[in-house]
Amino acid sequence: MHKFAIFSFLLLPTLMVGQNRHQSDWRRVNMVIEESQPQRSVAATVPNHIPDPGYSNIRVNRDAISRTNAPFKIEADFWGEIISFRTEQIPELKLTGNLTQERLSRAYRTLCSQQTPVLLADLKQQADHHRLNDWGYLQLVHSLTGTIYANDPAARILATAWLMQKSGYQATVSYSNSQIYLLVPVKQRLYGYTFLNVSGSRMYVVDPLGSAPQVSTAFLFEPAESKQGRAIDMSIKEAPRLIGSMMQRQVQFKYKGTQYRGTIEVNKRVASFYRKYPLVDWSVYVAAPLSAEALASLGALLREPLQSIQPRAGWTLKMEQANFLLHFVQSAFPYRSDREALGEEHYAFAEEMLALPYSDCEDRSSLYLTLVREFLGLEAVGLLFPGHAAVGVKFSKQVNTDSVILNDTRYAVCDPSYIGADIGMGLPQLKGSRLKIVGK
Repeated sequence: MHKFAIFSFLLLPTLMVGQNRHQSDWRRVNMVIEESQPQRSVAATVPNHIPDPGYSNIRVNRDAISRTNAPFKIEADFWGEIISFRTEQIPELKLTGNLTQERLSRAYRTLCSQQTPVLLADLKQQADHHRLNDWGYLQLVHSLTGTIYANDPAARILATAWLMQKSGYQATVSYSNSQIYLLVPVKQRLYGYTFLNVSGSRMYVVDPLGSAPQVSTAFLFEPAESKQGRAIDMSIKEAPRLIGSMMQRQVQFKYKGTQYRGTIEVNKRVASFYRKYPLVDWSVYVAAPLSAEALASLGALLREPLQSIQPRAGWTLKMEQANFLLHFVQSAFPYRSDREALGEEHYAFAEEMLALPYSDCEDRSSLYLTLVREFLGLEAVGLLFPGHAAVGVKFSKQVNTDSVILNDTRYAVCDPSYIGADIGMGLPQLKGSRLKIVGK
């Protein structure tokens, strides 16, 4: 028997609401909205939102199903690329109109009766090819179901939850006022998202297209299959491989009296994937690597001066190189707070920042930390001060600089937002402040 529940404020015993077999297993559970990321001080006037160049939504190809032969062929538009899938069966769900628990239960049973080894194999193959993390895989599934159920949003979401279950993830749905929602447990916190506490886990109401649905009261669907599987992990081990046009950005900066100019190329699709990512803890951003495309573009600009640079007296070569990269991030990218530039708090991934017209302290710190790791092979961590972010870098030689110590390891403070400052120079007003070390 498939179960539903009503969202309210407290977890209460099972509520009997009728004799119908679809109503006998309802219970009240807690629904909460995750706190927003702490806000920073902002200017008195916040400018209008500055659009990101080249960004677009995931598009769905509505007429791309061949039903002539089995396995059926389905073509879905995933971040601008048409991807083909094969499936043994395409069940008709027909969930348009007024939603009820009985209709959802019957549709779910129809899905559970399907055999899908070929479709699941194709999904895994495409996810591996595109180097997708769990969130990217959810978007891939959602783009597929959007093609199958182009005119039936409820069927699309239910099928998305079912395919996530078949793929080894925990997932379910809820509905409220004839609107259906997808719920998945997530290892990290999703700031600003509605969630439900279930057995110690947070089940978040998510939209794979990037919005954060706000739900206060709804009915939760609880078949046995929805209680199994793993949670979504928002961490990114490798950059997604997405086909897209390249955006060119001209940069210039000065170091030791020498002017440097060059062009950075950024994949618009990859930047857009990051721009629409749910807001999570900063540790996810500082750990995310750059794509091979971005590394090659930055390498063409930075490797030659890094190899020819000469260290000053008392510094090692790695220290001078780290200082060069620090001044590059400080000077090549205009600074503006998120509240001024976007009207809201936003963490940017390093690769995303390359495409943004402005960046703030967390964004710059993510990029600098990534550059130090990728080009110099140095150990680095993120430093979160009250209202500010910087980077700590471990050097082989100890010098008299501003630093933090973690487990007997000294990290020199390097601040990409402290314009003109060298390595080992932190903001004077932050000396002695409590801080959080991220990425270690």
